[in-house]
Formats: sequence, structure tokens, C-alpha cells
Amino acid sequence: MNLEQTFRALKQHGYSFRPKGFFNVEGGDAAIATQMFVWCDCLSLTYGPTVSSCGDCHRGPGNFVKVPAGDGDSVYVVFEVYQINSPQYAVGAFTVFDHRYEIANKVRSFVEEQGYLSIPWEEVLVFGDSVPTALDQLSETSSIYFADGTSGGANSSNANVDVQFGGDVELTIFGFLEPMSTDPEENAKYFATNWNMEVGALRSNMQASLAIAQSLAESLGRELTEPLPPYSIRCLMALQSDLVAEIGLESEAEIDDWEMFSIQVNGRVVSSHIQPQDVSTVWMNAMLAREIDRQAGEVSEAEAKRLLFDMWTWAYQGLVAGDGDCLELIKNRYQPTPDEIAELLRRRGLFDITDNFLATGQLSGLLSEVIAAQSPPGLGLTKSGSLGLGLGENKSKFCSNCGQAFGELAKFCAECGNARNSHS
Repeated sequence: MNLEQTFRALKQHGYSFRPKGFFNVEGGDAAIATQMFVWCDCLSLTYGPTVSSCGDCHRGPGNFVKVPAGDGDSVYVVFEVYQINSPQYAVGAFTVFDHRYEIANKVRSFVEEQGYLSIPWEEVLVFGDSVPTALDQLSETSSIYFADGTSGGANSSNANVDVQFGGDVELTIFGFLEPMSTDPEENAKYFATNWNMEVGALRSNMQASLAIAQSLAESLGRELTEPLPPYSIRCLMALQSDLVAEIGLESEAEIDDWEMFSIQVNGRVVSSHIQPQDVSTVWMNAMLAREIDRQAGEVSEAEAKRLLFDMWTWAYQGLVAGDGDCLELIKNRYQPTPDEIAELLRRRGLFDITDNFLATGQLSGLLSEVIAAQSPPGLGLTKSGSLGLGLGENKSKFCSNCGQAFGELAKFCAECGNARNSHS
């Protein structure tokens, strides 16, 4: 059962899919975890099921899975899997590692055009032939996080996307593998085509990367039998284990030697951001949450508050990073209590700022404007869809990466996915 067949099996069994959020990868790796861990030296450990338990940060089997993220740095979309007859909670989630922001750009267009929030199937099924390999099982957990595999997690400026389940569940993690040539020349041609680059430049960069992989192999006493990994992981998926059994999903490929695979990964040429995409990705999550709120229509006050707070978690993280646009998202609204403010910050993994706020009652920087910007308590909730948002002044008109003209409200280039430089 390949990736496309997995989607078909889920749909046939009464499940559907919806975009949950965007996360940015800045170090070439992605991870699924049961909590937002602090940064630790152990992150240099190998990928997949061979990750060891760490006595310092407590990452290990059953709570943390790290993989190389497709072609490397990018902005990726997390989609939830949910039961059509019971859509309140997810039963799984996945992300697809595409080449050049194709999926993220399409979902962004859904948001900007206020269109139906769905999966861009044409872009996703480019990797429909990828085959599954089981990576790990996550122990009983009520939520998981998709994040950068190195710099995501606790107290990070990067976007960590959380997926909530209806209670404690056991999850099986799969990576879907695209076979790759281990020949450097063929590999360079493949990426030159998909990245729209000159093969000569990639060939030169790859020689430097291959030297690093060779040196790493020698330091570990291993012989580098093939210079490059035989697979690229194109999808990282978490499904409740009973759902895995229900649709009959099983491993159909194996990475026999994960240590060697980890060495070979260092020989790849990977995409790398010119500048971090953290602030712009946080903003796009706020816009997605706002659109989910708008499309929910008339709901109960409790549900309206939940949807509003989902958006606010991203707005608060944006304010921590100095994004003044996010201040517009919290004006003239319900005023949260101190405990609710702490929860908003904690949801995004901003634990140090949360602890300081609870100890001192103070917020710094743009966060200090939060209370002043909000309505007095007791005014009730308004739907976020009715709020007119300006994106601020002095926005770049053309992409600094490819020269494409930006749309009036766009924060991302429709051609290459580069963030609009409006937060420096």
C-alpha cells in the first residue's frame, strides 16, 4: 500500500483530511514528538527508530521521531486525519515533504482566497508512489507536535504545530520512502530538475557534502558502501494504531542500516533558507486559524473562544518575535485572564516567557501592549472573520529571491515561497 493507496483506504473507511498548520524546517530535519522538548546535544543522534534515550532531555523511543525532511529546509503543512462522523478530534496527522513550497503555497492560496480548506491533491500525489516503513510507536499521548527536528520545540522561534486527540492514544509513525539513485551524478540531475537549478552548481556542492559523509563514516569506523541514501522520506505520518490495523497499513520497505543511512544523509545537497522563515510561518498559522474560525460560522460561545484562542496562540508567538501585524489580531476582543495568557504562551512552547509572566505579571516588548490593546472584560466574543486586518505599511513589492511581484496582501512569493521581508 503506497501513499496514494493509504489515502484512498482512509477515505473508504470514513475518514477525511484538513490542514492544521505550517511548520518551518531550518536545519534539514523534521520531528514528531509527544511534547515540546528543550534543545539538547542528543539531537545529533541518528534518525528513525535508532534514536537512543537521553538522560538529560528525556527524548527517546516512544516520544520522539526524527527524520531528514525530504529535500531539506522549507515550510511544510501538517494535515489532520479525522473521522467524518466525529470531526471534533484528530485520529492522525501527516506532512508531505515536497520540493519547492508547492503544498504550502497552495494551502496559503486557500486561506488568502477564503476558499475551501482541503488537501491540494495534485501537489501531494506527486509522491503518491512512496512506500511506508514503520518508524516507531508513540506511547499513550493526547497530543503530538510537528516541528523542526533540531531547533523546534520548547522556547523556539520556529512554528511547532500541535495536533490534539480525544484522549490518550497509541500512535504508529510511518515514513513513506521515495527510492533515490545513490549515484551522485544522477542525484544532482534529479534535484537540478526539481529545484530549477543548474546541475553544475549542484554537482560542485555535492562533492563537498560527500567529503563530509566520508569523513563521518571513517570517524565511526564504517565503510561508506554507497555515497548517498537509497531513499528520501517524503511523508511523515502518525496514525492511531487501531486505525493502522483497520486499513491494513504495513511496512513495505525497510532501511536496514539506520546508522549508515544517517551517514549517507550528510552526503546530500539539501535546500537551505536564505533567511529563517520562522516569523512568516507563525503569521501564516495565525491566518489559517483565523480562516478556520471564519468558516466555522455560528458556533457556541465555548467553541468560539476555542477557535479564537487557537488563533491567538500564534498571534502571541508572533508578538514575541516582534511582528507588529499580530497586534491587530488581538485588538477589541475578549480580555484573557492571566491564567489564559499563560496558556496561550504555553501552547506555543514559550515556557520561559510563561514562567516569567506568572512570576512577575509582566510582559516585555510588543507583548506589553497586549492588555492595552484588548477590550475590557465582559464585552464578550466577536467572530474573527469579521475583523478587518491590515498587513501594515512598507511591504516589499517584489520577491528578493526570484523577483516575482507580490499580491497586495501576500506575505509569501507565489513562485518560490520566499517570505515577504516585512518583519526585519
